[in-house]
Amino acid sequence: MNGALNAGTHDELGSGVFDNEDETLSNDYRVTIPTGIDGIDETLEGGIGKGDIIIFVCAILFALHIMYIDKVGKAFNGVDLSAFQFLTAGIICLIIGSFVETTTLSNIKAALIPILYAGIGSCGIAYTLQVVGQKYVQPAKATLALSLESAWSVVGGAIILGETMSPRELFGCLILFVAVVIAQLPEKKKA
Repeated sequence: MNGALNAGTHDELGSGVFDNEDETLSNDYRVTIPTGIDGIDETLEGGIGKGDIIIFVCAILFALHIMYIDKVGKAFNGVDLSAFQFLTAGIICLIIGSFVETTTLSNIKAALIPILYAGIGSCGIAYTLQVVGQKYVQPAKATLALSLESAWSVVGGAIILGETMSPRELFGCLILFVAVVIAQLPEKKKA
C-alpha cells in the first residue's frame, strides 16, 4: 500500500513500488507445475505457477466480458453502459475496501494522482472507448486487439519507467504478437 501511495512522488516515476517484490510474493504463488516440456519449463522458470493459472482465469473472464459487451452494447448507449459498469465496480470496490484497507483522508490525498489516473484515464476514457468501439467490431477481432493491451503496457513501462523485461516476459509478448498476426491471416481456400 505504501508503495502505491508513493508512486510518482520520487524523482524516478514509479520507483519503490516493487522494491520488495520477492518479499511481497508468497511462496504459494511461485510454486510451479512442470509441463514436462523442457523448453517451455525453462522459459516459464520451472513450469506453470498459481499466478499463471490466476491470469488464465482472468483471461477467460475478460473474454466473457467482451462477449457480454458485444451482446448488451448494441442495445445500450456505450457511454451509459460504461458509466454504469464503472459505478457498479466502484461500489463493489468501496464495500470490499472498507473491510481490507485503512482509508484515511491523508492516504487519499497521498494517492490522488494514481487514483485520478486510474479513474479518469484508464477507466473513464480508455474503457469507455473500448465499450463504444466494440459496437463496430466483431467480438473475436476485439479480443485479439485487446489481448495486446498487456504487451503495450510493457512497452510503455520500458519507455516511460525504464523497466526491463525478462526473457519470459519477452517470450510472452512475442507469443501474443504472433498469435494476433496468425489469427488475422486469411484462410487458404480449398482447391
